[in-house]
Amino acid sequence: MHKRNVPAKIPKLIKAWYGYFHKWWAIHYLLGVGGTISAISVASNPKFLQLVPYSIDILAWVSAVSLALLTFLMPSRRAKAYKMAWRTLLDAANRYEHDKSYTTRNLFDAVNVGENFIEKIDP
Repeated sequence: MHKRNVPAKIPKLIKAWYGYFHKWWAIHYLLGVGGTISAISVASNPKFLQLVPYSIDILAWVSAVSLALLTFLMPSRRAKAYKMAWRTLLDAANRYEHDKSYTTRNLFDAVNVGENFIEKIDP
């Protein structure tokens, strides 16, 4: 079976969307875990933190800012949108490469579908 090459724009877009998907997930976990650990540290008020001046105040601010950013940025929703876009376009690229009946128009329609996923969450 002959494999067709996808237009040059497509692999770049697939790579970019995959990268954004992983970056947003990393931000989600960094903010969520960091904010939660900071909040637990403040609430439990361990003795070793009392030895460091302003440590409880700093951790309280870290927690507040982390959880506010988590709420405001919605990184998990953005990650899901990029994941859906990436999977849609990757599937279309694979179909284009291996199925002669799959047209260039189908491929670029998949780009539009992916962009719509992203636009709904990340305008």
